[in-house]
Amino acid sequence: MKLNEAVTQVGLEEDIEQAFARLYGSQIHPSTFIRWHQALRHIPAELLPKIQETSKLSPDEAFKVCCPDFVTLGVFMDAVIASRKPTAVVEEPAPEV
Repeated sequence: MKLNEAVTQVGLEEDIEQAFARLYGSQIHPSTFIRWHQALRHIPAELLPKIQETSKLSPDEAFKVCCPDFVTLGVFMDAVIASRKPTAVVEEPAPEV
């Protein structure tokens, strides 16, 4: 909303701070915008269309759609351990002392 339009919507007896909160309370603050802008610069270009398509999903749901092949360290470790075939343990007799 343009400033001159907002000013016309403030009543004569209305508290100015309350009017500001009512008219501009949902605006994006510069620090928030800067954080978003910096984050976007680090997103691979091929992910941007997917992020826009999933904007109505929760962050967790959108992440699963955008990054379906994400693997945690724990899942990776479990898969590596499961893929290793156990080696046969050969017991040697203890040397006699």
